[in-house]
Amino acid sequence: MRSVKKILATALAVAMVTSVSVPVMAAEVPVAEEQVVVLADDSTENPDEGIMPLAGTHGSVALGKSNVYTVIETNFRPNGGFFSVLIHDFDPKKYQMDIILGGRNGTLWQEQECLHDATSRVFECSSEVTSVSLRIIPRPGWFPAPKKEFTVDWTAYNK
Repeated sequence: MRSVKKILATALAVAMVTSVSVPVMAAEVPVAEEQVVVLADDSTENPDEGIMPLAGTHGSVALGKSNVYTVIETNFRPNGGFFSVLIHDFDPKKYQMDIILGGRNGTLWQEQECLHDATSRVFECSSEVTSVSLRIIPRPGWFPAPKKEFTVDWTAYNK
């Protein structure tokens, strides 16, 4: 019985060592030779004619001077959409951003520390979302960072 255990242990050890040390080659993704741009209308007068612009609203807000949420009114009807934020000069180790997605009947979803060590994020919103509330506060701790004002660029667009 002991010899069977030793042989099995040796075989497993060899399998583990070879699985880690043997290089693996992945198949390469074929690259397109040239990029093709398709326009809805190839008129010579205006080359941008026929290109549909990104439909949505955008803006910029200043956050961080107080602990109060800033409310941004949205309309993601009929199919929902996306809400993206980008914070300039933001240190995610010292500050956190909290978000609340609101509907007609109150809060639909909320998340504290929603950036997770990043400076931007895109949130998918259902058609029920009527407002997005944002705030930036210093992270809690023994020595929290001072209150600082941040510029937040936001964009809301439908699917």
